[in-house]
Amino acid sequence: MRMNDADIKEIKIACRAGIIIPANLFLLSFLIASALFIDNGFTLSFSLIFSLLTTLIISGFVSFLINRNYYRDIRDQEKDESFSIVQKKQHKKDFEAGSGVITKFLAKPMREFIRYDIIVDNTIYRVDEKFYNECAEGDRIILYFARHSRYHLGFELKK
Repeated sequence: MRMNDADIKEIKIACRAGIIIPANLFLLSFLIASALFIDNGFTLSFSLIFSLLTTLIISGFVSFLINRNYYRDIRDQEKDESFSIVQKKQHKKDFEAGSGVITKFLAKPMREFIRYDIIVDNTIYRVDEKFYNECAEGDRIILYFARHSRYHLGFELKK
């Protein structure tokens, strides 16, 4: 089955971690090299250049290792479907992270929201309220996954 534009966008968002982590690794090594450059009286040495190039190559390799399956999914644009049964439905009150402020002069309560979950194959998936109300325990659903990375792309109620 072919991916749509929303699926491809979701996988591109998942690639961010594979870019941010190696970039931070290189930034840390660049800061250390800059401190050594300043400490050596602003003289550029072979070992300093070699360490920066080595870190750049390692960062690129780490980025490739993290994102390689996502890149294959974006290139092939194929997704797999899996048929499963809803084992259980649950909803609960949850709180928005970072929404509450407690200071000496200002106290704001945390914002509440209702979280809707379904349990399929002993895994909890967060769903929106519409899908939660459409399905019932014991219903058959279709789960969509990216072919290479097995990234979860969505649900569909099987009729």
